Amino acid sequence: LVEFGISRSMYNYQLKILAVEAYDKIGCFSRGFSHFKDLNVKQIQAESLSYLSIPSCVRSGLFNEAQNQCRSLVNMHRNCNRDTSEYIGQALLIGNYTKALEICEFQDLRMEKSLQLAFCKASMTHFELLLKRQSLDQVK
Repeated sequence: LVEFGISRSMYNYQLKILAVEAYDKIGCFSRGFSHFKDLNVKQIQAESLSYLSIPSCVRSGLFNEAQNQCRSLVNMHRNCNRDTSEYIGQALLIGNYTKALEICEFQDLRMEKSLQLAFCKASMTHFELLLKRQSLDQVK
């Protein structure tokens, strides 16, 4: 039924998310992951939608893919943190103090306290052990 809906509305992201969840529930990861790839998730969307793909990758044994997605999310957070000060400075230079406060609040309340970021950081150590290392002492 979801596939029929997607065939009729190829750009409906809600149906694609539903398809990813449905295929994950029945254990057909590859088909669900192709729908996830079709979403063309970028930047901050990865923060919101990675809950769909990373656990599914792990359940399917695709640890490299899960690790890559976690690394991408951590890098996005690092870049956002680095760029925030520049954006605040630009807002202050043009006299938009409200926007500077909004950027600060977004960084402090949303980005730095991200559960998905914490999950990915913890998972990356796990993937490192699974994929490359033989002992915990080697992970640093």
